[in-house]
Amino acid sequence: MLFDVRQKIKTMARIPEKSPRFRTKERLSQDVSAILSSPDLSYGTKHVVLADSVWVWSEFFGKYAGCPFWSVAAREASSIKELCHEHVVPKRYIIQRLLALSPPTPEDVHRILSTYCIGAVVTRDEDRQITQAGFRSSMPDEWDTIEIWIRYRLSGIQMEERAEQGEAGQPPLAALLSTSPVI
Repeated sequence: MLFDVRQKIKTMARIPEKSPRFRTKERLSQDVSAILSSPDLSYGTKHVVLADSVWVWSEFFGKYAGCPFWSVAAREASSIKELCHEHVVPKRYIIQRLLALSPPTPEDVHRILSTYCIGAVVTRDEDRQITQAGFRSSMPDEWDTIEIWIRYRLSGIQMEERAEQGEAGQPPLAALLSTSPVI
């Protein structure tokens, strides 16, 4: 059964570099910085652009195919319908951090997105576990801004790095576990 799931997953890869929608992470950081710096844009417009940028960043290597971080249960799933792409740190927190930048330099945008905007594949049941634990769109009160996997740990979800799915440029799980806070 796993073979069938992996075949379907291959169709959900990253945005191809030849697509006009493709942006490098550096270009995305520059674009977000420019949007945040624009005094003529409303909060609503900035928020919409940031929300989309967070999605693009977290799926940079692919929504499923190429995503290096999977729960143990997701790896054993028998159907793609059981899977969910999840943000390790909720989008709400990342967007708040970006909106708080003053000034919003491309380097600071890149640092925040690289540190907190990590995608992971979990099962839909595990996604519900995170919600039931009270962490759907927030981090636990005791979060120190360093342990980005705390929602998973407190929800009883075991994560692993899928070396065969990873891409160059994505920090390994071990490095993410020891990430220091930014700014």
